[in-house]
Amino acid sequence: MEPDDKEGADTRTLIPALRALAEELNVAVHDITARWVDGMYHVEAHVTVDGRLPLAEAHAVASQLEELAEARIDRLAQLVTHIEPADEAREQLHTLCMSADYVTETIRDLVAGLDISGVCHDIQVYPVGGNWAASLHYVLDEDLPVNEAHTISVRIERRLRDAIPRLDRVVVHTEPLTTPEEL
Repeated sequence: MEPDDKEGADTRTLIPALRALAEELNVAVHDITARWVDGMYHVEAHVTVDGRLPLAEAHAVASQLEELAEARIDRLAQLVTHIEPADEAREQLHTLCMSADYVTETIRDLVAGLDISGVCHDIQVYPVGGNWAASLHYVLDEDLPVNEAHTISVRIERRLRDAIPRLDRVVVHTEPLTTPEEL
């Protein structure tokens, strides 16, 4: 969520509501992004459907989700969807082995695999409905400008959301190095 105007922007109910509507239609949504503009949400989301469906049927399902969301979610101006085939392996991964410990280890591995000079610690993972939320602290050089630190945190957030099924919310707390051993 990157609000254009800060007042009133809060996705704590928006994302779970959108996911609940998707479940009503027997589809999944992920990679949800929202902008708060002039007191209204503008949302984009990927919708996964059975890859064997004809495009017309898949589009009808996505359109139905868009219409339901706009009718039932308060202050939603528009939902734009991207239709894609369900990745069976990804869904099975979520169903079979997605525990909080597994998500924590996956976060640790993914962040370590990024080409970023910093240290990740204090990873917190917790369920939110049928999805996951996570926060982590990331230690960076104390002289790094805030705009560069923010770019790094956004890169981490995007990588985690792309790689972890049903990861709803990620908060990356950037902080300055306090002892040389941290880096």
